[in-house]
Amino acid sequence: MTSAEQVVLNASDQAAVNGTHYIEEVVRVPLMRDLDGINLWVLDPAALDLAPESDYDGPQNRECRCGQPEECAVVVNEMAEESLPDAEELMHILATALGFTAIKNELIDSAGVAPALTAALRLQMSGPTDGD
Repeated sequence: MTSAEQVVLNASDQAAVNGTHYIEEVVRVPLMRDLDGINLWVLDPAALDLAPESDYDGPQNRECRCGQPEECAVVVNEMAEESLPDAEELMHILATALGFTAIKNELIDSAGVAPALTAALRLQMSGPTDGD
């Protein structure tokens, strides 16, 4: 099969092809308006040390196509024992999935935003001044 002929599979089909189980969880990430009032969504600092809340009652296997319900239920129970990622772990999961590498910046302000980023966003949102 050439690359032009490859079929893109959804995640549950990919799991079935790989001989594994498709177990999913959905988390809620608390955002808030930037405290400087620049109409930018930022992570609520109260969420930094906590695992996000689940939108499910635990891991789900409704879309698993394994055809082995007993074995699948065991894996669901095993995943239920795993803690959900905290904010930093979730950042790395998202970065990896999107093809980025996350690097810690020690120059973060109390709202969780790098001051240089805040300044750049302010400039971008306000547009150039007459002198620019």
